Amino acid sequence: MPVTDLAAHLEKVYEVRPGTLNAYTAAPAFVVQDGNIRARARSEQYEVDANPIGVAGLELLEEDRFSYDVKVDHDVLRGSGRSVPEAIAGLLGLQPGRSLHFIARDVGRSTTGSVVVGWSRTSHMGPYFGSIRALALHDGAEEGDFLRLTFDAVSAVVHHQRVPGLSEGD
Repeated sequence: MPVTDLAAHLEKVYEVRPGTLNAYTAAPAFVVQDGNIRARARSEQYEVDANPIGVAGLELLEEDRFSYDVKVDHDVLRGSGRSVPEAIAGLLGLQPGRSLHFIARDVGRSTTGSVVVGWSRTSHMGPYFGSIRALALHDGAEEGDFLRLTFDAVSAVVHHQRVPGLSEGD
């Protein structure tokens, strides 16, 4: 179906703005080609962008290891999940509709919990981390700090540590 026809129908029947539909067409569950939208077949691979260039806070360490700095804010401290750049999913080999579970360890190598990295096929927001609140609290992180998550895709372990944020005047 043409995207414009679908947008007009949804606006007329459900009062959904065309811009909202355009955002949702980015979900991996859909394919937009030549102005038409259709459901992506389960057998059709979604091309995940694994390019880390230009992703703030992402650093490649080795072939199967990278770190990503998450800004600690109110949402992290209350336990909300967080959408993350698609490159993280790409580096972990994560496809939409799947999730990966990582054992969380602090700098002293003590197990402190786990981190889920997931990606819903129907979400236009991309991949996400489940709550990392317990890790932030374990490391004594406060709003304005960063939580550095170092992923090892082979061992399914993520190490975490607090990185102090800049204070006023720094």
